Amino acid sequence: MTKRTFGLVLILSQAVACTALGQGAAGPGCFRANEIRAEANVRMALMLRERARVCATNTGSNAFAGLPKQWGEFEESNVAKLKQAVDLRRKAIEKNFKSTDNNEFAQNERLIASFRDQPVYEASCKQIADILDKLAKEAWGGLEKRARDFDAAIKRDWPEC
Repeated sequence: MTKRTFGLVLILSQAVACTALGQGAAGPGCFRANEIRAEANVRMALMLRERARVCATNTGSNAFAGLPKQWGEFEESNVAKLKQAVDLRRKAIEKNFKSTDNNEFAQNERLIASFRDQPVYEASCKQIADILDKLAKEAWGGLEKRARDFDAAIKRDWPEC
């Protein structure tokens, strides 16, 4: 077998293995790029909502009392785009996870619990306040830009198709 033939066989075997693992085609086991973006947007929204609530109730500082209201205003003004992201994410989860242990509700509950259980520091609450202030000006595009921070973690959880 020549080096060229061996290389081709190696490439084809990797392609078959990726497809068998669900990584080479849109199907169970992988998320498309738009599904990853939707997942990241939903994670960012959940994180901001939950951390705003935690900061408002657990810091003992009145400086953060208005964060849930500020998030609510952002959510209200971007409800259609949030709904679109949630719907796309739901379909991707349903496509990939048939078990109720991994359905959309279970995914949400795990994310919410992790965002609520993170330690509360005034500095991190100040960061949430700063992000919410910026989102008031930047709107949906600002959330999408910041949501890219979740892309690497999502791709570790769910391979991209």
